[in-house]
Amino acid sequence: MRLFGHIRQKKSKFEWSDEAEAAFLKLKDHLHIPPRLVSPLQGEVLLSGSIRTLAECSSPYGERRGADARLLCEPCPAERRCKITKLEAAGRMLNWAIELNAFDISYEPRKAIKGQAFADFIVEMRRHVFSKNTKIVWIVHVDGSSRQNGCGAGIICQSPEEDTYEYSMRLNFQESYNEAEYEALLCGIKMCKTGGAEEILALSDSQLIVSQVNGDYEARDPPMIKYMQAVHQEVEHLKSFQVRQVPLSENNQADTLSKVASSASCDTSHHVFWEVKDHKSIEQLVAAILDRTSTWMDDIINFKMNGALPDDPKQVAKLQKKCYWFEMWNGTLYKKSYSRPLLRCVTPEKGHEILEDIHQGLCSSHIGGRALAEKTLWNGYYWPTLKEDAFSLVKKCDKCQRFAHLIHRPARILTPITSPVPFFKWGMDLLGPYTARTWREALCYCCC
Repeated sequence: MRLFGHIRQKKSKFEWSDEAEAAFLKLKDHLHIPPRLVSPLQGEVLLSGSIRTLAECSSPYGERRGADARLLCEPCPAERRCKITKLEAAGRMLNWAIELNAFDISYEPRKAIKGQAFADFIVEMRRHVFSKNTKIVWIVHVDGSSRQNGCGAGIICQSPEEDTYEYSMRLNFQESYNEAEYEALLCGIKMCKTGGAEEILALSDSQLIVSQVNGDYEARDPPMIKYMQAVHQEVEHLKSFQVRQVPLSENNQADTLSKVASSASCDTSHHVFWEVKDHKSIEQLVAAILDRTSTWMDDIINFKMNGALPDDPKQVAKLQKKCYWFEMWNGTLYKKSYSRPLLRCVTPEKGHEILEDIHQGLCSSHIGGRALAEKTLWNGYYWPTLKEDAFSLVKKCDKCQRFAHLIHRPARILTPITSPVPFFKWGMDLLGPYTARTWREALCYCCC
């Protein structure tokens, strides 16, 4: 409005300055956003420009709001007021007066409308400009509970849009308080990552957990070390992760959820997400790996099942001769024996596990290599290198080497050698010619 004040002054020279340009752009912004009208509240004064508008808009308003609404109307102009005094208009106006008498109507003279009223109207009715949310940090409150009747964890996640999600988790395994705190922290991190979080702020009332994750304290117990490593693996792909300690008074809601989860009743409200966990987060699931490598049984199985033979004629004869000692039963290869039942054929890797179980398993006896091989055969297993593997296992067994009887026999067979040292300087020569004797005898003299 200061701009228009300078324009009205005729003596001053008009210049379109930066301030004028800014004011003009601001006015354009106000005009660009249309005003938004709302319904009147209970007891609010409703302004109307004429009696006709009042009559048309007040009846439905009166039916909806009742007689408590007050209408403020302006009187008619003078030229129209003169027509009301005529006799022919008196009957109609009397009807209007009777109809409008049921409403609280007051009349005020019209005031001068200035530019300030228009500016005030735009300011009051403009749209509220909401600032864009720049927060990207997810806040998660975690707490764990360990009781005699069970363990539980409480998690409260708050998104950058200030949406709150309450989560309660019951642990169907006995844990300490610190382990339950770690379970709650891991679950809270996973929930935030599921929601698309890249920056997480975790709040906990456990000083031990916060200090171990931040590196201030050292974890010594094996379960705590595994939990701490699991937390570091979960947050390694995040842009930012912080964990802070807060007083218990600021973490009451998460503490309540954890205690409810650890209780026997498990009664929670409908807006709380609920989960029952049967295994620890640090327990690794054992996955069975199928070995598709070739074994010593492949040629025999192919010949027994499909009649397939190798390309080498020598190998064909050898395989046919060997297959007489083997038999297929329910898709499993067995070997025949003289005095034993069928022996199940296994791979050397599986056979090594069988030998370890017999030698140092639950009923371990730490027998020798020969007895170990015989006992394996009596248990019904066979592979070509059974005896060699049994002797090798016994030699590598640490307990057998430590507690076995001392063997005084040499490890190798001794080869006796006579020492030739005394004869190194000895010599022998024959003296001759020899003279014949009458009784046909000859003497030989040796000198050493």
